[in-house]
Amino acid sequence: MTLVVGMVNQMKSHGEDISDRRVVEKILRSLPSRFDSLVVPIEETKDLDAYSMDELQASLISHEHRLGRYNDDSLENAFETQVTINPRRGSGRGKGRNPRRGQS
Repeated sequence: MTLVVGMVNQMKSHGEDISDRRVVEKILRSLPSRFDSLVVPIEETKDLDAYSMDELQASLISHEHRLGRYNDDSLENAFETQVTINPRRGSGRGKGRNPRRGQS
């Protein structure tokens, strides 16, 4: 996002008349599909003439944190599942056999 702000500032310093709305629209169009759940509500509910790049940046950062949290949870849950496997059961072989087998 810093790169975009720098480019916009350079364009403005060279006389380009570029509105925040135009920049916000371009950023929204260029985002990867994992941001679709954020882009659609912004486009449909926000007044893009009044929506600043700072607000957009805050929304994107918040969304990325949520995505990261869900990814971390799924990895953590997968790890917990692996840790709680009972090592005495092995790979599941022997199911349906007599549980008393081998006992005296």
